[in-house]
Amino acid sequence: MADILLETLKDNRAYAVFEEAKRRLDRHFSSTNLYYVLEALASMGDVRRQAEYIRMWKERGTDPDAFASAEVYIYQSMCLSNDLKDALRRANNRIITADMVATYYGKPSTAVRILRDIKETDYRVRSYKSREFRDFIVDTVLTRAYLYMGGKVELSSLKRYYELSEEVVELYSLILKFMSGEFDYGDMAEGVLKRAFSKGAKGAILNLMRYKAFVELDVFKLELLKHTFTSLGDTYSAILSEIYLDLLTDKEPIDPSRIPEKCGFLRTQYLLMRKYRFGEDYRPPEDMRGIGDMWWYAHRRHRGLPYLSFAGKLRLYDGAKEVRFRTRRVVIALAFLKLLGREGLEKNLNLVFPKVKNPKRRLYQALSQLGRYRYVPTDLRITLRRGNFLRDEVEPWAEFLKAKVLESPLKG
Repeated sequence: MADILLETLKDNRAYAVFEEAKRRLDRHFSSTNLYYVLEALASMGDVRRQAEYIRMWKERGTDPDAFASAEVYIYQSMCLSNDLKDALRRANNRIITADMVATYYGKPSTAVRILRDIKETDYRVRSYKSREFRDFIVDTVLTRAYLYMGGKVELSSLKRYYELSEEVVELYSLILKFMSGEFDYGDMAEGVLKRAFSKGAKGAILNLMRYKAFVELDVFKLELLKHTFTSLGDTYSAILSEIYLDLLTDKEPIDPSRIPEKCGFLRTQYLLMRKYRFGEDYRPPEDMRGIGDMWWYAHRRHRGLPYLSFAGKLRLYDGAKEVRFRTRRVVIALAFLKLLGREGLEKNLNLVFPKVKNPKRRLYQALSQLGRYRYVPTDLRITLRRGNFLRDEVEPWAEFLKAKVLESPLKG
């Protein structure tokens, strides 16, 4: 019957798996039955019960290290640095080590080096049944590291492995949008969350909702998530939710002593919170720029600060609200002004105001309408790194600006 459970797990129907696996474990305490219990609980995000079953296994099981890989993720979630270090040693899995280097220790560039080395070798993990599955796991961990680093992420490069690839691509596509300034994700987010709900993938749902609540400045949802993570024993996610809340509220910020010294990922988030809430001088590590980008957007949205965005499409924002004029050409004029300066703008009025008899007059009108928005900062550097600079704009003015940027990277 284990094969039926395996097929169910592939569909991530976590609740059905857990109930069935628990019944089997009650009848026969074995590593196979416990494996399915732990996998289902992981999908449900229930770290507390996972830890209870691990303790049970250490008391009654045959091999105390049989679930060392699962222990790694449990101790990461519980923020138990010493136990995590010990579990990593016992798991002896360089792919999982790379994952922890990125997501716990906050050094994704180091994780990338480890994973690239693995891809070039015949490195094997006993529990991975095929090279295909190994490559899928490597690419998944690698992609997450790239998301944190803030560079280009080619989701199409993820290896195909059952329907899991499609789910991971959808999930990462959404996180990429949150981190790279694309806030027109409504239908996509709804679809991803509905599918995750239908399969009982509570862990994935909660983590995705935390990102979404942060960039949408949803204090109520973050508060709810913080308490949910706490009840599930997921200290790591509860602390991260609280750090996000600290940017959006006036309450006393989290005591930094609650953040494990070794957990560079959470410490970076905490220092970013202090940078944007209290104006403290802090620059995130180079290989955590993607996280820093997300905080830049969240801060401007929360404080109602304007900025010109080149993320996918050209948009002018005032906080979380898009600023619209009677004609979009006003914002296009601003884009030329920010990227090419006044002289460059005036040289290319035929692109900014095509088929207009008196483009200079239209320019003066546009600049008058812009008012204080003429001096807004832009997300140019972020979009150049992410590769989404005016990606969805195809009109002549946009093609001209894209060519100019490729020709000589501009500052904005």
